[in-house]
Amino acid sequence: VLFRSDITGFKELATSSEAYMNHFYKSMEYSVNMLTPGYMRRSVSSIRVYDPENNNYFVQARTNRRWIDGRPVPTERDLDISLINADSRGFFCVKLPNGMEAYTRDGRLRYNHENKLVTIAGGLPILGEEGEIIALNKDVYFNEKGVVYSGHDQLDTLKIKVFKDFQDMTAHLYTMDGIVFILDKPIEEDLEMKYKVLQGYVTQSNSFQSFDSGVYKQGFKANIGAFKMLAKTTKTLGDAMNK
Repeated sequence: VLFRSDITGFKELATSSEAYMNHFYKSMEYSVNMLTPGYMRRSVSSIRVYDPENNNYFVQARTNRRWIDGRPVPTERDLDISLINADSRGFFCVKLPNGMEAYTRDGRLRYNHENKLVTIAGGLPILGEEGEIIALNKDVYFNEKGVVYSGHDQLDTLKIKVFKDFQDMTAHLYTMDGIVFILDKPIEEDLEMKYKVLQGYVTQSNSFQSFDSGVYKQGFKANIGAFKMLAKTTKTLGDAMNK
């Protein structure tokens, strides 16, 4: 019996179709999150891989995040904060509903019903070195070192993680949306980094930065071409299956 997966080139054609879908999804994710502060764009590359067991090739889509920071943008809103001078390796720490610590560059905050400082997107408590931050006064000020004040009282210091190595970040930071990340294992931190916290600013999505520089426009054209090729590939697969 001759299985379809044994036909020369069929496996490569089928996996190419799947890889191109990843490129298309990446383009859609860019568009949706262009104006989302703290969003980090996704990069997809298609790799042709040899399978020695079956003596054929397949195409694999490899995905990672572009860690480069977006620009700090002034908002004149007291509960917006941005992290700068962290060499694109820094994050604010937040708490997930299951108690896990997570990491984000989206510094848009608000008060919840318990007067805790939480993120606007998702309502995740932002963490200080002592835990969740409660501001009964609601007159909150952040200095450049991340110390949080309410009136004249010091509440806490923002818990900020600056990781040591981009490769470790790529290997162990996972996300569903490009905004909030979790670690699958602890990685080394850079404890010497002299970052700054800006109040009244947000960190712009780095996909917007790409759009502003023309990279996004070029990428969009490339993805339209990929989508057309995907349509042709799908037709070829259908023709092959009907033979």
